[in-house]
Amino acid sequence: MTSGQPGAGRVVRRAPLTAIESETGLAFTARTHHPELSSHERPSRAVLLEDGRPLAGPANALHEDIRTLGGGRFSFWYDYVYFSTSDHTDPRTNGRRYEVEYTIGGVQDAIARVRARVRGAWQPSASAITRNYAAERQLEMWRRIGCAPTPETRILDFGCGAGERVDEFRRLGHHAFGCDVMLPPRPVGRLLDYIQERVIRPIGTDPYRIPFEDDSFDLVFSVTVFEHVQDYDSALAEIRRVLKPGGVAVHVFPPPWKFLETHVFVPYASVWQAYWWLYLWALLGVRNRFQRGYSARRTADVNYAFLKNETNYLPKRRIREHVLRHFEECLFVEEAAFSRRRFAFFRRLPLLMPLYRNWFSETRGRVLVCR
Repeated sequence: MTSGQPGAGRVVRRAPLTAIESETGLAFTARTHHPELSSHERPSRAVLLEDGRPLAGPANALHEDIRTLGGGRFSFWYDYVYFSTSDHTDPRTNGRRYEVEYTIGGVQDAIARVRARVRGAWQPSASAITRNYAAERQLEMWRRIGCAPTPETRILDFGCGAGERVDEFRRLGHHAFGCDVMLPPRPVGRLLDYIQERVIRPIGTDPYRIPFEDDSFDLVFSVTVFEHVQDYDSALAEIRRVLKPGGVAVHVFPPPWKFLETHVFVPYASVWQAYWWLYLWALLGVRNRFQRGYSARRTADVNYAFLKNETNYLPKRRIREHVLRHFEECLFVEEAAFSRRRFAFFRRLPLLMPLYRNWFSETRGRVLVCR
Protein backbone atom coordinates (compact mmCIF):
# COMPACT_ATOMS: atom_id res chain seq x y z
CA MET A 1 0.00 0.00 0.00
CA THR A 2 1.38 3.44 -0.94
CA SER A 3 0.46 6.85 0.37
CA GLY A 4 1.00 10.54 -0.24
CA GLN A 5 -0.01 13.91 1.22
CA PRO A 6 -2.41 15.93 -0.97
CA GLY A 7 -3.27 18.33 1.81
CA ALA A 8 -3.46 18.86 5.54
CA GLY A 9 -4.98 15.92 7.34
CA ARG A 10 -5.59 13.94 4.13
CA VAL A 11 -3.83 10.81 2.92
CA VAL A 12 -3.82 9.26 -0.55
CA ARG A 13 -3.95 5.48 -0.41
CA ARG A 14 -3.53 2.76 -2.99
CA ALA A 15 -4.59 -0.77 -2.15
CA PRO A 16 -4.19 -3.76 -4.49
CA LEU A 17 -7.27 -5.81 -5.36
CA THR A 18 -6.92 -9.42 -4.24
CA ALA A 19 -9.22 -12.44 -4.41
CA ILE A 20 -10.95 -11.11 -7.54
CA GLU A 21 -14.04 -13.15 -8.42
CA SER A 22 -16.15 -13.43 -11.54
CA GLU A 23 -19.64 -12.01 -10.95
CA THR A 24 -21.88 -12.09 -14.06
CA GLY A 25 -21.09 -11.36 -17.68
CA LEU A 26 -18.19 -8.90 -17.97
CA ALA A 27 -18.31 -7.97 -14.28
CA PHE A 28 -15.86 -8.97 -11.57
CA THR A 29 -15.89 -8.18 -7.87
CA ALA A 30 -13.29 -7.76 -5.16
CA ARG A 31 -13.49 -6.80 -1.52
CA THR A 32 -12.16 -3.32 -0.71
CA HIS A 33 -12.77 -3.52 3.07
CA HIS A 34 -13.63 0.19 2.86
CA PRO A 35 -17.42 0.69 3.04
CA GLU A 36 -16.83 4.44 3.26
CA LEU A 37 -15.93 4.37 -0.48
CA SER A 38 -19.40 3.11 -1.41
CA SER A 39 -21.53 5.02 -3.91
CA HIS A 40 -24.85 3.72 -2.54
CA GLU A 41 -25.60 7.11 -0.94
CA ARG A 42 -23.39 9.54 -2.89
CA PRO A 43 -21.00 9.28 -5.86
CA SER A 44 -17.69 7.78 -4.82
CA ARG A 45 -14.48 9.64 -5.60
CA ALA A 46 -12.39 6.50 -5.40
CA VAL A 47 -10.68 5.42 -8.63
CA LEU A 48 -9.85 1.96 -9.93
CA LEU A 49 -6.41 1.67 -11.52
CA GLU A 50 -5.29 -0.81 -14.17
CA ASP A 51 -1.49 -1.04 -14.25
CA GLY A 52 -1.35 2.34 -12.53
CA ARG A 53 -3.73 4.12 -14.92
CA PRO A 54 -7.36 5.01 -14.10
CA LEU A 55 -9.89 2.84 -15.88
CA ALA A 56 -11.93 4.81 -18.40
CA GLY A 57 -15.12 4.12 -16.49
CA PRO A 58 -17.50 5.69 -16.13
CA ALA A 59 -17.22 5.46 -12.37
CA ASN A 60 -20.32 4.84 -10.24
CA ALA A 61 -21.74 2.87 -13.18
CA LEU A 62 -24.89 0.80 -13.01
CA HIS A 63 -24.04 -2.79 -12.17
CA GLU A 64 -26.04 -4.06 -15.14
CA ASP A 65 -23.99 -1.82 -17.44
CA ILE A 66 -20.79 -3.22 -15.95
CA ARG A 67 -22.05 -6.74 -16.62
CA THR A 68 -23.24 -6.17 -20.18
CA LEU A 69 -21.21 -3.23 -21.56
CA GLY A 70 -17.92 -3.49 -19.66
CA GLY A 71 -15.35 -1.11 -21.10
CA GLY A 72 -13.69 -0.30 -17.77
CA ARG A 73 -16.89 0.67 -15.97
CA PHE A 74 -16.76 0.30 -12.19
CA SER A 75 -18.76 0.98 -9.05
CA PHE A 76 -17.87 0.92 -5.36
CA TRP A 77 -20.75 -0.67 -3.49
CA TYR A 78 -20.48 -1.00 0.28
CA ASP A 79 -17.15 -2.76 0.85
CA TYR A 80 -16.87 -4.25 -2.66
CA VAL A 81 -15.97 -2.89 -6.07
CA TYR A 82 -17.79 -4.11 -9.17
CA PHE A 83 -15.69 -3.58 -12.29
CA SER A 84 -14.89 -4.59 -15.83
CA THR A 85 -11.48 -4.49 -17.45
CA SER A 86 -10.58 -2.10 -20.25
CA ASP A 87 -10.63 -4.83 -22.92
CA HIS A 88 -13.00 -7.39 -21.34
CA THR A 89 -10.19 -9.80 -20.43
CA ASP A 90 -10.17 -11.73 -17.16
CA PRO A 91 -8.31 -9.64 -14.52
CA ARG A 92 -7.22 -12.85 -12.80
CA THR A 93 -5.26 -14.04 -15.81
CA ASN A 94 -4.44 -11.03 -18.00
CA GLY A 95 -1.26 -10.20 -16.08
CA ARG A 96 -2.29 -6.68 -15.09
CA ARG A 97 -2.26 -5.02 -11.69
CA TYR A 98 -5.51 -3.62 -10.27
CA GLU A 99 -5.57 -1.12 -7.41
CA VAL A 100 -8.01 1.17 -5.64
CA GLU A 101 -6.89 4.78 -5.15
CA TYR A 102 -8.69 6.96 -2.63
CA THR A 103 -8.15 9.82 -0.19
CA ILE A 104 -8.94 9.49 3.48
CA GLY A 105 -8.67 11.60 6.60
CA GLY A 106 -5.80 10.90 8.96
CA VAL A 107 -8.05 9.75 11.82
CA GLN A 108 -10.13 7.58 9.48
CA ASP A 109 -6.93 6.07 8.13
CA ALA A 110 -5.78 5.09 11.61
CA ILE A 111 -9.18 3.52 12.39
CA ALA A 112 -9.16 1.65 9.08
CA ARG A 113 -5.74 0.18 9.88
CA VAL A 114 -7.00 -1.16 13.21
CA ARG A 115 -10.13 -2.61 11.60
CA ALA A 116 -7.99 -4.30 8.93
CA ARG A 117 -5.89 -6.02 11.59
CA VAL A 118 -8.96 -7.30 13.43
CA ARG A 119 -10.62 -8.41 10.20
CA GLY A 120 -7.48 -10.19 9.03
CA ALA A 121 -7.36 -12.19 12.25
CA TRP A 122 -11.08 -13.09 12.10
CA GLN A 123 -12.46 -13.59 8.64
CA PRO A 124 -11.49 -16.45 6.33
CA SER A 125 -9.07 -15.64 3.55
CA ALA A 126 -10.98 -15.13 0.31
CA SER A 127 -7.81 -15.77 -1.70
CA ALA A 128 -7.29 -19.08 0.12
CA ILE A 129 -10.91 -20.07 -0.53
CA THR A 130 -10.54 -19.21 -4.22
CA ARG A 131 -7.34 -21.27 -4.48
CA ASN A 132 -8.97 -24.28 -2.83
CA TYR A 133 -11.88 -24.25 -5.27
CA ALA A 134 -9.94 -23.58 -8.48
CA ALA A 135 -9.59 -26.14 -11.26
CA GLU A 136 -5.84 -26.55 -10.73
CA ARG A 137 -6.47 -27.37 -7.06
CA GLN A 138 -9.07 -29.96 -8.00
CA LEU A 139 -6.64 -31.57 -10.45
CA GLU A 140 -3.99 -31.81 -7.74
CA MET A 141 -6.48 -33.48 -5.39
CA TRP A 142 -7.58 -35.93 -8.05
CA ARG A 143 -3.97 -36.90 -8.78
CA ARG A 144 -3.50 -37.74 -5.10
CA ILE A 145 -6.65 -39.86 -5.15
CA GLY A 146 -5.45 -41.67 -8.27
CA CYS A 147 -8.04 -40.45 -10.77
CA ALA A 148 -6.16 -37.79 -12.73
CA PRO A 149 -8.12 -36.99 -15.91
CA THR A 150 -6.74 -36.99 -19.45
CA PRO A 151 -8.03 -34.67 -22.20
CA GLU A 152 -10.41 -37.48 -23.23
CA THR A 153 -11.91 -37.83 -19.74
CA ARG A 154 -15.48 -36.56 -19.58
CA ILE A 155 -15.96 -34.48 -16.41
CA LEU A 156 -19.17 -33.18 -14.83
CA ASP A 157 -19.24 -30.31 -12.32
CA PHE A 158 -22.31 -31.19 -10.23
CA GLY A 159 -23.64 -27.89 -8.86
CA CYS A 160 -21.53 -25.73 -11.16
CA GLY A 161 -23.13 -22.37 -10.26
CA ALA A 162 -22.15 -19.80 -12.88
CA GLY A 163 -19.78 -22.27 -14.53
CA GLU A 164 -16.43 -20.75 -13.53
CA ARG A 165 -14.75 -24.11 -12.97
CA VAL A 166 -16.26 -25.58 -16.14
CA ASP A 167 -14.70 -22.68 -18.03
CA GLU A 168 -11.36 -23.17 -16.25
CA PHE A 169 -11.24 -26.88 -17.09
CA ARG A 170 -12.17 -26.29 -20.72
CA ARG A 171 -9.48 -23.62 -21.03
CA LEU A 172 -7.03 -26.21 -19.66
CA GLY A 173 -8.07 -28.59 -22.44
CA HIS A 174 -10.43 -30.85 -20.49
CA HIS A 175 -13.78 -32.18 -21.70
CA ALA A 176 -15.85 -30.59 -18.90
CA PHE A 177 -19.58 -30.02 -18.49
CA GLY A 178 -21.75 -28.59 -15.71
CA CYS A 179 -25.23 -28.68 -14.21
CA ASP A 180 -27.05 -26.90 -11.41
CA VAL A 181 -30.53 -26.56 -9.96
CA MET A 182 -30.28 -22.76 -10.16
CA LEU A 183 -28.40 -21.20 -13.06
CA PRO A 184 -28.08 -17.39 -13.24
CA PRO A 185 -31.39 -15.95 -14.57
CA ARG A 186 -29.74 -13.64 -17.10
CA PRO A 187 -26.57 -15.36 -18.31
CA VAL A 188 -24.18 -13.41 -20.50
CA GLY A 189 -20.72 -13.91 -21.96
CA ARG A 190 -19.18 -17.37 -21.78
CA LEU A 191 -21.91 -18.71 -19.49
CA LEU A 192 -24.56 -17.86 -22.09
CA ASP A 193 -22.47 -19.60 -24.77
CA TYR A 194 -22.11 -22.71 -22.62
CA ILE A 195 -25.85 -22.86 -21.91
CA GLN A 196 -26.69 -22.44 -25.58
CA GLU A 197 -24.15 -25.12 -26.51
CA ARG A 198 -25.62 -27.43 -23.82
CA VAL A 199 -22.26 -27.62 -22.06
CA ILE A 200 -24.00 -26.35 -18.92
CA ARG A 201 -27.57 -27.52 -18.29
CA PRO A 202 -30.23 -27.01 -15.59
CA ILE A 203 -31.03 -29.92 -13.28
CA GLY A 204 -34.66 -31.01 -13.45
CA THR A 205 -36.50 -31.02 -10.14
CA ASP A 206 -39.85 -32.67 -10.97
CA PRO A 207 -38.69 -35.37 -11.17
CA TYR A 208 -35.12 -34.76 -10.01
CA ARG A 209 -32.81 -35.58 -12.91
CA ILE A 210 -29.29 -34.68 -13.99
CA PRO A 211 -29.78 -33.56 -17.63
CA PHE A 212 -27.36 -36.02 -19.25
CA GLU A 213 -27.71 -39.55 -20.56
CA ASP A 214 -26.74 -42.72 -18.70
CA ASP A 215 -23.01 -43.56 -18.60
CA SER A 216 -21.98 -40.10 -19.82
CA PHE A 217 -19.04 -39.26 -17.55
CA ASP A 218 -15.81 -40.71 -16.24
CA LEU A 219 -15.65 -38.32 -13.30
CA VAL A 220 -18.33 -36.34 -11.46
CA PHE A 221 -17.21 -33.81 -8.88
CA SER A 222 -18.71 -31.13 -6.69
CA VAL A 223 -17.35 -28.35 -4.49
CA THR A 224 -19.36 -27.08 -1.49
CA VAL A 225 -22.55 -28.65 -2.79
CA PHE A 226 -23.35 -31.62 -0.56
CA GLU A 227 -23.87 -29.48 2.53
CA HIS A 228 -26.95 -28.19 0.66
CA VAL A 229 -28.32 -31.52 -0.58
CA GLN A 230 -31.57 -32.33 1.21
CA ASP A 231 -32.22 -35.67 -0.52
CA TYR A 232 -28.93 -37.59 -0.63
CA ASP A 233 -30.44 -40.68 -2.19
CA SER A 234 -31.90 -38.87 -5.20
CA ALA A 235 -28.66 -36.97 -5.83
CA LEU A 236 -26.43 -40.03 -5.45
CA ALA A 237 -28.68 -42.20 -7.61
CA GLU A 238 -28.50 -39.65 -10.42
CA ILE A 239 -24.73 -39.26 -10.09
CA ARG A 240 -24.36 -43.03 -10.29
CA ARG A 241 -26.63 -43.13 -13.34
CA VAL A 242 -24.57 -40.64 -15.38
CA LEU A 243 -21.23 -42.21 -14.39
CA LYS A 244 -19.69 -44.73 -16.74
CA PRO A 245 -18.85 -48.17 -15.34
CA GLY A 246 -15.65 -47.73 -13.34
CA GLY A 247 -16.24 -43.98 -13.01
CA VAL A 248 -15.58 -42.07 -9.82
CA ALA A 249 -17.31 -39.24 -7.96
CA VAL A 250 -15.34 -36.80 -5.76
CA HIS A 251 -17.14 -34.35 -3.51
CA VAL A 252 -15.52 -31.61 -1.41
CA PHE A 253 -17.70 -29.97 1.24
CA PRO A 254 -17.46 -28.44 4.74
CA PRO A 255 -18.00 -30.48 7.92
CA PRO A 256 -20.43 -29.70 10.76
CA TRP A 257 -17.79 -28.53 13.24
CA LYS A 258 -15.96 -26.10 11.01
CA PHE A 259 -15.26 -22.99 13.11
CA LEU A 260 -16.72 -20.46 10.67
CA GLU A 261 -19.74 -21.75 8.77
CA THR A 262 -18.79 -21.53 5.10
CA HIS A 263 -21.69 -19.33 3.95
CA VAL A 264 -22.64 -17.03 6.84
CA PHE A 265 -19.22 -16.82 8.60
CA VAL A 266 -20.83 -17.29 12.03
CA PRO A 267 -18.88 -19.55 14.44
CA TYR A 268 -20.23 -23.12 14.56
CA ALA A 269 -23.46 -22.09 12.83
CA SER A 270 -23.52 -25.51 11.18
CA VAL A 271 -24.61 -26.98 14.51
CA TRP A 272 -25.72 -23.94 16.57
CA GLN A 273 -28.50 -22.33 14.57
CA ALA A 274 -30.45 -20.61 17.34
CA TYR A 275 -31.71 -17.20 16.25
CA TRP A 276 -30.13 -15.38 19.21
CA TRP A 277 -26.71 -16.77 18.27
CA LEU A 278 -27.01 -15.56 14.68
CA TYR A 279 -28.36 -12.19 15.81
CA LEU A 280 -25.45 -11.72 18.25
CA TRP A 281 -22.88 -12.11 15.48
CA ALA A 282 -24.89 -9.91 13.15
CA LEU A 283 -24.79 -7.18 15.82
CA LEU A 284 -21.01 -7.60 15.92
CA GLY A 285 -20.89 -6.84 12.20
CA VAL A 286 -20.42 -10.29 10.69
CA ARG A 287 -21.77 -10.33 7.11
CA ASN A 288 -21.16 -12.33 3.97
CA ARG A 289 -20.66 -10.69 0.58
CA PHE A 290 -24.39 -10.70 -0.24
CA GLN A 291 -25.42 -8.93 2.98
CA ARG A 292 -23.69 -5.61 2.49
CA GLY A 293 -25.80 -2.87 4.04
CA TYR A 294 -28.17 -5.27 5.83
CA SER A 295 -29.29 -4.42 9.36
CA ALA A 296 -28.42 -6.89 12.11
CA ARG A 297 -32.05 -8.03 12.23
CA ARG A 298 -32.28 -8.66 8.50
CA THR A 299 -28.92 -10.43 8.47
CA ALA A 300 -30.02 -12.75 11.28
CA ASP A 301 -33.37 -13.41 9.56
CA VAL A 302 -31.68 -14.31 6.27
CA ASN A 303 -29.05 -16.50 7.94
CA TYR A 304 -31.62 -18.33 10.08
CA ALA A 305 -33.82 -19.14 7.08
CA PHE A 306 -30.83 -20.14 4.95
CA LEU A 307 -29.33 -22.48 7.54
CA LYS A 308 -32.66 -24.11 8.38
CA ASN A 309 -33.89 -24.55 4.81
CA GLU A 310 -30.81 -24.79 2.60
CA THR A 311 -28.14 -26.64 4.57
CA ASN A 312 -27.92 -30.26 5.66
CA TYR A 313 -24.78 -31.11 7.64
CA LEU A 314 -24.79 -34.88 8.14
CA PRO A 315 -22.40 -36.96 10.27
CA LYS A 316 -20.07 -39.28 8.38
CA ARG A 317 -21.96 -42.36 9.54
CA ARG A 318 -25.16 -41.21 7.82
CA ILE A 319 -23.29 -40.11 4.70
CA ARG A 320 -21.80 -43.60 4.39
CA GLU A 321 -25.24 -45.16 4.74
CA HIS A 322 -26.56 -43.08 1.84
CA VAL A 323 -23.52 -43.62 -0.40
CA LEU A 324 -23.41 -47.40 0.04
CA ARG A 325 -26.99 -47.68 -1.19
CA HIS A 326 -25.78 -46.56 -4.61
CA PHE A 327 -22.02 -47.23 -4.77
CA GLU A 328 -19.80 -50.15 -3.87
CA GLU A 329 -17.17 -48.00 -2.17
CA CYS A 330 -17.32 -44.93 0.10
CA LEU A 331 -14.04 -43.33 1.19
CA PHE A 332 -13.16 -40.15 3.07
CA VAL A 333 -9.72 -39.04 1.84
CA GLU A 334 -9.17 -35.65 3.43
CA GLU A 335 -5.40 -35.97 2.95
CA ALA A 336 -6.04 -35.17 -0.71
CA ALA A 337 -6.97 -31.62 0.40
CA PHE A 338 -3.88 -31.05 2.56
CA SER A 339 -1.45 -28.33 1.54
CA ARG A 340 1.61 -29.63 -0.33
CA ARG A 341 3.88 -29.09 2.66
CA ARG A 342 1.50 -30.83 5.08
CA PHE A 343 0.86 -33.66 2.64
CA ALA A 344 4.59 -34.26 2.30
CA PHE A 345 5.03 -34.11 6.10
CA PHE A 346 2.43 -36.80 6.80
CA ARG A 347 3.74 -39.02 4.02
CA ARG A 348 7.00 -39.07 5.95
CA LEU A 349 5.12 -39.84 9.20
CA PRO A 350 2.23 -42.06 8.07
CA LEU A 351 1.36 -43.19 11.61
CA LEU A 352 0.18 -39.65 12.40
CA MET A 353 -1.90 -39.36 9.24
CA PRO A 354 -5.15 -40.92 10.61
CA LEU A 355 -5.23 -38.60 13.65
CA TYR A 356 -4.78 -35.46 11.61
CA ARG A 357 -7.14 -36.69 8.90
CA ASN A 358 -9.93 -37.26 11.43
CA TRP A 359 -9.44 -33.82 12.97
CA PHE A 360 -9.37 -32.21 9.51
CA SER A 361 -12.52 -34.10 8.47
CA GLU A 362 -14.52 -32.76 11.42
CA THR A 363 -13.24 -29.17 11.54
CA ARG A 364 -11.80 -28.12 8.15
CA GLY A 365 -13.22 -30.00 5.18
CA ARG A 366 -14.32 -33.34 3.79
CA VAL A 367 -13.29 -35.13 0.63
CA LEU A 368 -15.69 -37.94 -0.26
CA VAL A 369 -14.88 -40.50 -2.96
CA CYS A 370 -17.62 -42.76 -4.33
CA ARG A 371 -16.87 -45.68 -6.64
